[in-house]
Amino acid sequence: MRRWSDKQVFLRRGVDIERAKRTGRRISTPYFNLVIAPALSEPAKIAVIVGRKFGSAVVRNRGKRRVRELARSVEDRLVDHYHVLVFPKAPVVTMGYSELTQIWERALHREGLLRE
Repeated sequence: MRRWSDKQVFLRRGVDIERAKRTGRRISTPYFNLVIAPALSEPAKIAVIVGRKFGSAVVRNRGKRRVRELARSVEDRLVDHYHVLVFPKAPVVTMGYSELTQIWERALHREGLLRE
């Protein structure tokens, strides 16, 4: 079932993001780092975090757009009660979208965040 707005998919409150950073477990891949934290009685939400070290504003925004689109592609299958922070790495901007989608879904599936 598709959610009605990005407000239901993306984690936006700084307090929630900081709590997830403190309490979550960290997973590293060649293309992005994930922090996965339990969230009480909430649907799964994703936050995309890109620092200045990633590149210019244009590159940072492109990276965020790509990862947000990845999040939207799996929102129906995400397991509830988790907050996922995504820290993309530079290759996210240049690699093919289909390959990136496969890597994204594999990482989430491996961590038990996707329903079949």
